[in-house]
This record gives sequence, C-alpha cells and structure tokens, in this order.
Amino acid sequence: MEQASERNEVLRFAVGGPDDYRSAVWSLGVDGADAWVAAKPRGIWWRLTVKPDARARLTDSGEAGPTPPGPEGNATHGWRPPGPPRTNWKRGFNIVVPTLEDIGRLGRPPGEDLGLVDWSPAAPTGQAVRFTLWAADSAPKGDHLATLPFPGGDATLVRTYEPIPDGLMRYFHTAVGYAHAGVETCSLVNCDRGIEGEALLFDIPLAGTGV
Repeated sequence: MEQASERNEVLRFAVGGPDDYRSAVWSLGVDGADAWVAAKPRGIWWRLTVKPDARARLTDSGEAGPTPPGPEGNATHGWRPPGPPRTNWKRGFNIVVPTLEDIGRLGRPPGEDLGLVDWSPAAPTGQAVRFTLWAADSAPKGDHLATLPFPGGDATLVRTYEPIPDGLMRYFHTAVGYAHAGVETCSLVNCDRGIEGEALLFDIPLAGTGV
C-alpha cells in the first residue's frame, strides 16, 4: 500500500498506462488537516480541497507549472453537505472514470511529466473505475490504494469497478457531445455532488469518441 503523508509526498494515480491514457493523472495529498486532489486534464490545473468539516472547494489554478498547485486559485464550485454542520466526513470525494467504448491506446499528452504513477486497468466497456477517499474506519471492500494520515484520523483511497447505469451513460455521451471538437487526447472533468453532498468528479476520456 502506498503512503502519502505530507504535501510534498504525493500519490499520483490514473487509469490506463504510460502510453495508454484513459483518464487524467490525478495527484492526491494532505495539506495540514485538509485533503486535496488535483489534475491538469486540459492544460489547466484543477484542485479540489476537502476540509475537516466536509466542505469542499474546487479551484482553477491556471497553468501552474508541472507540479500540483497550492490552495490558492479561482474558486469555481463549492460544496457544503446538507443538514447541520459537520465535524468530519466519511467520504471526501469520488472520481468516476467511465469506459464509453473501446478507445484504443492513447498517446501521452504533450508536456505531461509522467513521474511515478499508480496505474489502474481500465474498466470494461460500459463500466467505470471509481476512486473514493473514505475515512479509514468507514472504507468498504475494494482495492485500497493509499492511506493518508490526518489530525482527525486516517483516510483511505479505495478503487472499485462497477457498471454504468443507463441514465449516467446518457449523461456521459451528452457531455462528450458538447466537448470541443479540436481536443483529441485528454479528459473532460465534470463536477457534481455525491449522495451525501461530497464532491463527485467525472473524468471522461475524449480521444476515440468521435468528437
């Protein structure tokens, strides 16, 4: 099991392989009491910060260089779980990477600094890979990829494979249909709210989808 404990000790993970990109390359780390995850899918860094009280903030940090950006940036979305204020969370975020069709092997995006990446096999067509950051004492069965120590208790990154419901599949194809036609090898990252108000990110591969 990989360990990531400080901001300069970052777990990098993705779907596919070094020359077979099926998702953005995501970076995950701890900054004080906050969890964060960041990716640069279309030349701009996006960073999601999850606070100890379950609030989350998605920021656009521009082209902040090859390394993950800090917490500064332009806020684009914020999350506050429904109900009374919380002091902790069970799920920090979800990242869902669908396989819409057999998209073949994708080349490395220009300028991508590969480094050390924990690669996950792509899901079969019509299924998705889900990465979820759980409080360690709530983490379900699945592949435990990393454990992060926080002041309030450890958190675990869990990987699962699951079928894509028909309604969600329609959503993915609609999102791809609105993607910029000139983009050939990258991911489209859409954001939403999860079942308990946590951040839910859809990392949708664009190459080979006909856009």
